[in-house]
Amino acid sequence: ALLQELFPQQRIALVFGALRDKRVAAMADALFPLARTVHLVRPPEERGLDPEEVLRLVGAGLRGRCRPEADSSSALEAARRAAGPRGLVVVAGSLFLVGEVLAGIPPQP
Repeated sequence: ALLQELFPQQRIALVFGALRDKRVAAMADALFPLARTVHLVRPPEERGLDPEEVLRLVGAGLRGRCRPEADSSSALEAARRAAGPRGLVVVAGSLFLVGEVLAGIPPQP
């Protein structure tokens, strides 16, 4: 995976949300093993899956690293703590979620 190739030594925390018409299990199989923790959140879209629904679609071996979160802000904060000061936070799954997270990050001068 490119993520492991580019950041081989970094602790990765994943913020993940998906829409109900997507291949959630396949996305989880590809992304979740790369992360130490996976912070699940519902994307801001009517087709968004609740974290509990995502957990039901994910393989049993991947559920232990998953943490349901109330919203994208709390998911991002929890992921930052899990990744640590030298770690990497990745937001993936739904572009609606990525957009929501990006909109909440203040611009850098």
